[in-house]
Amino acid sequence: MSGTSLRPFYPGTPDFPALRSGSRIYADKTRLIFDLCACGGMVLFTRPPRFGKSLLVSTIESLFRFGLRDFQGLAIEALWRDKTYEVVRLDFSVLQDLASEDAFEAALQRLVSTKFAVAGFRFSSEDAGIPFFDQFGEWLSALESGSLVLLVDDFDAPLVSLLDDRVLFEAVSHVLSRFYSVLKANEGRLRFFLMTGSANFRESSLFSELNCVTDISLNVRYGTMLGFTREELEAWLATDLKRAESALGLSRRELFRLLEAHYGGFSFDRRAKTKVFSPASILEFLARPEAGFRNYWLESSGTPLVLRKHAAAKGLLLPDDLTGEIAVEVGTLASPLRYDDASPYALLTQAGCLTIRRELVPGIVELGVPNREASGVVELLSVGGS
Repeated sequence: MSGTSLRPFYPGTPDFPALRSGSRIYADKTRLIFDLCACGGMVLFTRPPRFGKSLLVSTIESLFRFGLRDFQGLAIEALWRDKTYEVVRLDFSVLQDLASEDAFEAALQRLVSTKFAVAGFRFSSEDAGIPFFDQFGEWLSALESGSLVLLVDDFDAPLVSLLDDRVLFEAVSHVLSRFYSVLKANEGRLRFFLMTGSANFRESSLFSELNCVTDISLNVRYGTMLGFTREELEAWLATDLKRAESALGLSRRELFRLLEAHYGGFSFDRRAKTKVFSPASILEFLARPEAGFRNYWLESSGTPLVLRKHAAAKGLLLPDDLTGEIAVEVGTLASPLRYDDASPYALLTQAGCLTIRRELVPGIVELGVPNREASGVVELLSVGGS
């Protein structure tokens, strides 16, 4: 299928089955999704806000739950031979801004009880001597090996929302560590486990439970799994690009120069071999090109929550100079962020305000502001805006 025969896919469509049944455009990422899902394992994947993480989770959910039902005509159709599975999807964004440790634990237990019920878990309040997560662990351990798929979207949301409250941050970390310890002890029961988020915040208690998870966020293979490459835009959104050229009186070359300047320049592989455009902003622009090159990031989302919360707790986090060469070890960007030891460069990169420009030498990369949208966010931060 080509982009000229389908209705455009614009922001606000994070449901993959609905997208496909509505004949909307989907830039085919399923070859990469096959590579990710074929071997199983426990995986962490982070991207800045508004980069399509929830759509990725929905796509993988559909693949494991319904097989190839929603993938006709896509690359994975000729590759995927696996069966279907029981799939549990957790959205941790519903666990933000709770007022106490008890409130958070109760909300987490309700979420686990509700979502795992479809797979057969039932918490028995009559067994007062057996705590919730012990019962959950007993149930999980009784499952067949490799029989369950677990997807956690916005895994970082509870911690990011508490970056301005150290005491509650640590308490919630401790509660989360009990949940993850059950998963770690029963990882053999999981066919596949994916965590997505924007900021890789983990406290020490969490890190010990998540050391079995492989972080692929800067893996070269998956650098273009989210976001659009230029080739994908020209292949899947050709009609929309032509409409933008006509509306603004631009040539294709001029249009892409401006798209790159405003919404492009992101690189998510440690060698900076690939670059992508911000998907939400590109789609917003193509929906109404006559409005020009607006800062859709600030209009829709404002400053990323992780930066607002961290700045509130610790003051301005911007380094003095973001315009010169910023040389950083890749390990700094890949390491989990700690409450008391969060590299500002790692924070800004995970938030999308900085990106990898090039590899200087093996293990050392140059960072920079990717585009004018991100520059607007940085300018707002520098004057203390929100």
